[in-house]
Amino acid sequence: MSPQRVTRVLVVENNIQAVKTFRKLLSLIENIEVIDFITTAQEALEMVSETKPDVMLVEEHLPDIDGISFTEIIRRDYPATQVIIVSQDKHYDTVLRALRNGASDFLAHDVSIGEFREAILRASELAARERVSYSPYATVENRSELPELGMRADVITVYSPRGGSGTTTIANNLALALRDNESQIALIDACLQYGDVDILFNELGRLSLMDLTPIAYDLDPKVVKECMILHRSSGLYLLAAPKHPVISEALSGEQICRVLEYTRNLYNHMVINTSSYINESTLAALDLADLIVLVGTQEIACIKSLRSFLEVWDSLGMKRDRLMLVINKYRAESPLTTKKISETLNHPVELFIPEDQESALRAANLGNPLMISNPNADISQAIAELADRVKKKLPTLQSEQRFRLFMKAQ
Repeated sequence: MSPQRVTRVLVVENNIQAVKTFRKLLSLIENIEVIDFITTAQEALEMVSETKPDVMLVEEHLPDIDGISFTEIIRRDYPATQVIIVSQDKHYDTVLRALRNGASDFLAHDVSIGEFREAILRASELAARERVSYSPYATVENRSELPELGMRADVITVYSPRGGSGTTTIANNLALALRDNESQIALIDACLQYGDVDILFNELGRLSLMDLTPIAYDLDPKVVKECMILHRSSGLYLLAAPKHPVISEALSGEQICRVLEYTRNLYNHMVINTSSYINESTLAALDLADLIVLVGTQEIACIKSLRSFLEVWDSLGMKRDRLMLVINKYRAESPLTTKKISETLNHPVELFIPEDQESALRAANLGNPLMISNPNADISQAIAELADRVKKKLPTLQSEQRFRLFMKAQ
């Protein structure tokens, strides 16, 4: 946060001890103006309309409305105001619900000064960016520079026919593993119902793929860039999933494919996260991909789903050389060895990623992917190996003529 900028904070908290804690913590942070401490959502709504704070600290359990539902109202009506949910406990499901409803962060009542200060400053920066975005006088010069045109990204789609296989974790970390000093990389969340790519990077996407599909035939680089989040610590460009689940039947695979095809011209590599459901967005992501990382686990149900997917893939006239089969959450003691899986599917297993649920869950909860937080972990090393194999395989595939499900966008 710039030393000259004052962050205006409104606290909505009915827990007396928490009020004392936050009053003290806020006094220890530079350039903070506390608007007020109030106890109900109704009071807050009246005050927000008058004061338009940069940041709000909102108790999860307010007396007149659920704090997370209240957050959705604030973010809808005052999109530049950032909301930090505070609660007695931090349960994973509650944190995800808060972030999906628009909260910029989630803190416990016993938060440390370091974590509290970081959350406030991060929310302040988000508020400043949002005010530029929503200002009628905002110009492109106010925002991040656009990536140059003339590139053409390698497209890697990460897909599993079985939910819970770790597709998003692999997509996020694979995008990070593909980084080098010269490449610009886009990570696209095409899981339009419950995608979490932005949350798992501790970011909050305001716009998504769904904001681009209505103008799929009239795109320009500035519009696409405005929908992306620049994750500054990694340099990745993220396109978040919609805030609310999208009914896939209302979408056109052709439109989605055109948006993705256009976007690839702005980056060097593009990694696409997908849903396990075969819908229009998933088909578009599979159709566009130069290479598909097909994710499975050592479970009978997952192997069955993989076999069904391969049958569909073959029936569409697609070539299997574009599929790179990866077994995630691998356990050496499992009777379902990679050899047995390969024989059952009549398709080679390229690589396995070891199981480490504790590390993966910690990284997800902290919004700090393993390739950043723990690059020496076994999972990270396996994904780094996957990235190397992807880079080696891509040149052999891109020049091939192949069947397309959707018309190639120009």
